[in-house]
Amino acid sequence: MRKLGKLALSAGAVVLLLQRVDTARLAAALAALRPGMFAGVLALYVGGQLLSARKWALVAGALGFRRRYRDYVRIYFAGMFVNLFGLGTVGGDVARSLMLDDGGRRARAFASVVFDRAIGLAVLVAIGLGALVVRSGAELPSPVVRLAAGCVAVLLLSWLLLPRLATRVLPSGHRLRRFVLEDLAPLWRDRRLLGRVVALSTGFHLLEVTAQYVLARALDLPVPYSYCLVFHPLVTVAASFPVSVGGLGVREAGYVFLLGLIGVAPAAAFAMGLLWSVVVFLGGLGGGAALLFGGPR
Repeated sequence: MRKLGKLALSAGAVVLLLQRVDTARLAAALAALRPGMFAGVLALYVGGQLLSARKWALVAGALGFRRRYRDYVRIYFAGMFVNLFGLGTVGGDVARSLMLDDGGRRARAFASVVFDRAIGLAVLVAIGLGALVVRSGAELPSPVVRLAAGCVAVLLLSWLLLPRLATRVLPSGHRLRRFVLEDLAPLWRDRRLLGRVVALSTGFHLLEVTAQYVLARALDLPVPYSYCLVFHPLVTVAASFPVSVGGLGVREAGYVFLLGLIGVAPAAAFAMGLLWSVVVFLGGLGGGAALLFGGPR
């Protein structure tokens, strides 16, 4: 029933958007796409995923997992494939942790994925907030700004306070306390690791933002790079919630709403959202190939 509900939400959102936009203008916007630039968008997207896999490899390596980088790439892309049909990005994260576990270390594998995702999310939203402060003329609804700022604050405070909370709440010798303070110690104490992870995460998100800008140019849409820094984080976070199938429908609605704030027509914004969904889908299919041919079982 949950799967049917998510499918219904995705389908319903797409239908509502199609009723709102002019389908003739939508078709014209898609027909105006420059194939060469769209190929560049795909290349930027794949490059970003490879960088993100490297970031996760650093985190997992600090927690004691010894695998080759290409193994992390295969598992990472296999997780992207699961995301196409799973619960937002949650399904792919669970799949990654299960495929990373080499026997008896499932909790540590899952912690590596959660930390990787949390740092990435914090950096992503921080980029959006920073661009919003620097860029003049980008007026977002105040609840959206407050929600984004709250996400960053909660993620950072959770990372900072979890060791202290484990020390104060859990008794000495408790299994969970040892897990947090000993097994996950590199995530709290290794500042060099944290700096490298934040740097890689920043590079990954800037590649994706650049892909958004190139996609807008491929459709001849007047979307400044500075605004791509603002709207892309918000759309990505919204699409990651486990309420739809692979973010379909939610992602496109975000494009229509946020690009509409700077005067982009609904049909053109919907076309850009659909094309980005195609990019995500093609990347996920690559993960399916990695899973079938020599990938993790």
